[in-house]
Amino acid sequence: MGTFDEKDFCNILEEQLNEEWNKIIERAKKRQREKLEELEERIKAWEALNPPSFDRVILYHEGEGRFFDLNGALKSVREKGMRRTFKIVYKEGKKYYYVATLTIEVGDTLESLRATLERRYRNLLEEYEATKESFTPFIDREALKEVGELAALKRQIC
Repeated sequence: MGTFDEKDFCNILEEQLNEEWNKIIERAKKRQREKLEELEERIKAWEALNPPSFDRVILYHEGEGRFFDLNGALKSVREKGMRRTFKIVYKEGKKYYYVATLTIEVGDTLESLRATLERRYRNLLEEYEATKESFTPFIDREALKEVGELAALKRQIC
């Protein structure tokens, strides 16, 4: 058994600190990439709806088991005299894919529906840009706290 060597201890602590820090950063970047991929898929789905006119929107009403375009859904809501919630879907090949939900009120107009869809699409694009800008929100705070404690220990001893 050797004697305690402060310099070696500090070097080991430094290596461990760097290793843990790199793991935190890599995990955060991985989470960011995964979120960006998810958002890119959602953007692709929204783009299939043809913004800003959204003339390719397909709305599905589960209760009726029917598909509608915006005008048809608006007409259906007015005929029923009550608000209804539809699933926004897009068709790729022979399959339909869920995009979001849209609640249509009796007093809505085609323009107000398009404005609502445009706002939601814009919010999605803004979320994508914010996610792309920084990986900081994806950092594991608990792991960061542990690294901070390790850094404080290193500073105290070394």
